[in-house]
Amino acid sequence: MILHLKLKPGLTVCDFGAGCGLTSNMFAKIGCSVTGYDPKKFSLDIAEKYAKKIGVSARVKYVLGHVNDLIGDQKFDRLHTGYMLNEENALKYVDKNLNNGGVAVMNVGGENNGAVYIFTKDEDGEVKKEHSGLNVIFSKDLKP
Repeated sequence: MILHLKLKPGLTVCDFGAGCGLTSNMFAKIGCSVTGYDPKKFSLDIAEKYAKKIGVSARVKYVLGHVNDLIGDQKFDRLHTGYMLNEENALKYVDKNLNNGGVAVMNVGGENNGAVYIFTKDEDGEVKKEHSGLNVIFSKDLKP
């Protein structure tokens, strides 16, 4: 999944469902500027502790709450989901929150099963969706 994001230093990344920060902190270690959302305070406490331990606190910001309540009109170069989105929400975030030229790797499906999809948005804002070949079972979106 991570390789499909084509990460490089300087990119902005939004990590939906950041949990304990494993992927967010890895993105920051690569040199990206990361915003990670999660509704569970105890998970974000772990994420922040780990970010300090590996020296990436300056590049990662954790936000307590549901991403759909808080993301607003923020734009990012990359979007990554750690939970299942329905296709309508995935496309909404790609349209509204992904910069032109950006990539989103998202778990998309219904209930708690689906697949990993790669969304690319070209410089003109046209979106393409591609199945990654990976099927997943995740917790469903707690607040669609």
